[in-house]
Amino acid sequence: MFIKFQREARYQPRGVTSQRLAATKRKFKKEQERLPLFALEIEEQQPEIESYILSKDEQIIKHEIERRKLIADRWRLARKIVRCMPIDVRNQVIERWHGNRYMPKTSFYFIDMLYTHFREYYEVIEKAA
Repeated sequence: MFIKFQREARYQPRGVTSQRLAATKRKFKKEQERLPLFALEIEEQQPEIESYILSKDEQIIKHEIERRKLIADRWRLARKIVRCMPIDVRNQVIERWHGNRYMPKTSFYFIDMLYTHFREYYEVIEKAA
């Protein structure tokens, strides 16, 4: 059983670049200019530019891990549902999935297709879980 799917690109941290340094400096400057009376206090509270950029990279990586885990969990659920189907219905699912060339081949669309067109099998797995 082969189900088409769209690969997810991994995030590659960019690190500290001159473009990101300039953008962060502009951001910090705008924060200071928003409240000119407290500009010195705001400047003291702002982190170092390099550490701010690296912390943003860390946040993006954490978010990326959570997002990829959610996608993997959706594919696992979808495969579990498809495995519980009779062979003829399973072939219908695969034919419908491969037949629509405009539908993105992502886990969310596959789960939605199963829920929309093969709801009785979807609900059996949901009740068992």
